[in-house]
Amino acid sequence: MSGINHRGHREHGGWIPVGEELPDEETSVIVATEDGHVEAGFLLEGKWRWLDAGSIWVAVTHWMHFPEPPREGSK
Repeated sequence: MSGINHRGHREHGGWIPVGEELPDEETSVIVATEDGHVEAGFLLEGKWRWLDAGSIWVAVTHWMHFPEPPREGSK
């Protein structure tokens, strides 16, 4: 995988509907499924996978980039 992506977030918490846009292949992002599960995952050959590479069997509805890591000295 190409690593974690920390791009800017969108309004409304940063969630992006999968019908509007998809992340780059093999880029780790946060995904939300139709049954309310939220976890890190990625796209591989057009199919959603969990970070442990297990297939996501429930439809992914939204995704978002990871937030920026905390800066040194911030509380």
